Amino acid sequence: MVSNPAFAYHPSDSPRGFGALVQASFALWFASLRPVLWPALAYSIASQLPWLPWWWATRARFEQEPLRAWIAPGLFRPDAFTLAFGVAATLASLLFLLMLLERQGRMARGLAPGAGLGNAARALPAALLATLGYLALNFLALAPVVVAWFWGVAQDDALALLLALLVGLLLAAVPLAWVSVAAGFFYPAIVLDGRGAMDALRESLRRVRGRWVLAAGLVSLLLLAFFGIFGTVGAFPLVGAGMIAFWLDGPDALLRPGWLVWGQLASAPLLALTLPLATAGYLVAWEELGLRRRAQ
Repeated sequence: MVSNPAFAYHPSDSPRGFGALVQASFALWFASLRPVLWPALAYSIASQLPWLPWWWATRARFEQEPLRAWIAPGLFRPDAFTLAFGVAATLASLLFLLMLLERQGRMARGLAPGAGLGNAARALPAALLATLGYLALNFLALAPVVVAWFWGVAQDDALALLLALLVGLLLAAVPLAWVSVAAGFFYPAIVLDGRGAMDALRESLRRVRGRWVLAAGLVSLLLLAFFGIFGTVGAFPLVGAGMIAFWLDGPDALLRPGWLVWGQLASAPLLALTLPLATAGYLVAWEELGLRRRAQ
């Protein structure tokens, strides 16, 4: 489906330069749009669904003095149903993301993309456990901030707390940046290579070791491209929802969250078209890291 040969995707058997990897990421995005469109759309919708019951439960608070309602106590404290619905929608979004990654990852290896939802369902428990492990590693990297918080609170001085947090953030910046990339490639290890949760995290650390700049640079660049494209085209549904809300109920309607919730849902098809660009860079980086590790 890509007519320009410069953007035709071809897997590589040998390491490539950074420019070639960027081009391969865009080529994989174009080549995989049709196979990954429906799981990407399902992910885009499921990831927005947790806001619906929250909006429904809190809409009455915004009828009078909507601006004051935003700072009301307990506004973002979910009830049991909202929490359960949010957890279910989050699990569903992860399931569809795994399916997207497997289909696109198979194409990154030159295979047919015909991976079904059953494969993603089998990988879901390991992906959940690995996600928790990844979050734990990032929390450990934030240890200087936690220490700074408790020390600053003990001083009973707002300026001392602020300075302590600033120092903590500076100390945590490097380890947090390193671990967020080095341990972040566990999803393809699970859905493409069948590894368990902890083994996937270890494999991610092994592949990135000594190649952090390459991995961070490629993933960051493609993420920026994704955010730039989606931030531009995705603004149109939000603007449209805001205009409709303003037309129906005047300026106060823009202070209520309803138009934001529905505008985000309306942007789901656009997210489904652009998200595979970010995942393409992620998967191309994973394959490149594997090639470079085997070439040592």
